[in-house]
Amino acid sequence: IEAGLKYSYIKTDNDVHWENNFGTGWKNDVLKSNYFIYKESIFAAYAGITKNIKKWEFQVMLRTEHTNVLGQSITLDSTFKKRYTNWFPVVNITNKINSKNEINLSYRKSIERPFYNYVNPFLIYRGQYSYFQGNPNMNPASTHSVELAYSYASKLVATLNYSYSKNFIGVFYKQNDQTKIITQYYDNYNYFDDWSADITYSQNIISWWFLNSSFIINTFTGRHDTISLGTTIPYTLINVSNVFSLKKAGIRIELSGRYRSKFNDGFYTYDPYGSLNMGIQKDILKKKGLLKLAIRDIFKTIAFNYKASYQNIDIYSTHPSDSRFVQLSFTYKFGKQFANKTRKSNIESETNRISQ
Repeated sequence: IEAGLKYSYIKTDNDVHWENNFGTGWKNDVLKSNYFIYKESIFAAYAGITKNIKKWEFQVMLRTEHTNVLGQSITLDSTFKKRYTNWFPVVNITNKINSKNEINLSYRKSIERPFYNYVNPFLIYRGQYSYFQGNPNMNPASTHSVELAYSYASKLVATLNYSYSKNFIGVFYKQNDQTKIITQYYDNYNYFDDWSADITYSQNIISWWFLNSSFIINTFTGRHDTISLGTTIPYTLINVSNVFSLKKAGIRIELSGRYRSKFNDGFYTYDPYGSLNMGIQKDILKKKGLLKLAIRDIFKTIAFNYKASYQNIDIYSTHPSDSRFVQLSFTYKFGKQFANKTRKSNIESETNRISQ
């Protein structure tokens, strides 16, 4: 039996000054400067029990959270408040059929709160025809997830997953037909369904060759109050990693790659992409030294491109990344080695919501 309490308090104080210099010194631009304060407190409590009965393991947990939100746009002289309480059950059932076979069924409810700048109502300048505006009316998304998993000898794992999200948070665009200015904002879908199935296989093919591979197929469906969604296109994701160990020579080689197919979720259609990586390492100086060479995205093929076409919006966005790099490193061990343990803080779940 376990139980716990948690309290978190967040305050972001975002004071942005935009200044122009037309030859007479820097002067503040009141139309682009923005001061926004966001405060959020979360009180949480949970209790749970885990019970083993022969080959079965049962886990039941219940967490409750009460959230208070206060957002203040000093620039616009506006304030919004939110208060809500949520309950989050977790049920996990595992059956260890025998030494090699195991099956697991789980259910959980979770919450996704919007990033802090997603609720800032100020119209933020990005370019001559591009702005961003937060949506203070946006609600957190709650997701119900069910997963069925089967494992064989820790080598083969097959998983079937379904999740239903109410108030799913997605990105939208609106255009002023007179000025041709496009404004990006975030809003809630009515719901979002997510189906996925994946198979992972890990095995020593022979003594010096280890293979780890996974195949995932995923599809989304959803609905929005005022905007019709396009036809859903499911996607596949393939990951393959090979490790070759030449122990006598003290050499280890890794060759890995991934491919994601074209797919559609909601309003957006994403282009396919793939990548190939390679690494090699060798023990030297009587195994006290280690020389590593790694090459990531050898052919520089990683790019996140998407397009959207709905209402009066027609967008194509390309995000080529500087993803190809070569890294050479040398490590040498002096004397006895001591483990340096680090502990992650629970605050990481909150700091991740501070977007760029």
